Amino acid sequence: MVTKADLCQRLDLENISTRLPGSSYNPKRFSGLFFYFMNPRITFVVFNSGKVTGYGGQTLKGVRRKFSKLMLDLEGVGIAGTEIKLPEITMLVGSAQTQVEFDLEKLSRKIPRIMYEPEQFPSLMWHFSEREVVLIFATGTIVVTGSKTVERLNQVYDEVLAILRSNALA
Repeated sequence: MVTKADLCQRLDLENISTRLPGSSYNPKRFSGLFFYFMNPRITFVVFNSGKVTGYGGQTLKGVRRKFSKLMLDLEGVGIAGTEIKLPEITMLVGSAQTQVEFDLEKLSRKIPRIMYEPEQFPSLMWHFSEREVVLIFATGTIVVTGSKTVERLNQVYDEVLAILRSNALA
């Protein structure tokens, strides 16, 4: 799950990183401050604009719970959140193992909107819709990314399997 939130204020990430245990900030490598949680595993990236991107978690409720913990930690170093936009889902990522191995070369020739460049990446990249991208690995793993709801994620997965089966490719 990828989420976005907003603290609605500019932040001094250098100052925060020196005072906030568990954070990681290296502006020479990346402009955001990383904050990691375990159980569930969620990473928040905080930018100096106050925007926050979250990666991980299984439910929006779980992400918001950890975001509240992040806010408490930030309050502990003097960052008060008066107008906060809580995390909202930007996109979901789901993966499944089909127990079928795929011939990626064959698939790349038979299905439209598929890119396969094995020297660049070990899977097919299928631009399934304007929003969703499907990765298909030779091992049988299918990854769907870009959906905003679990229902849509499952629908895309089912449609992908139906297309693969109708082409006698799975």
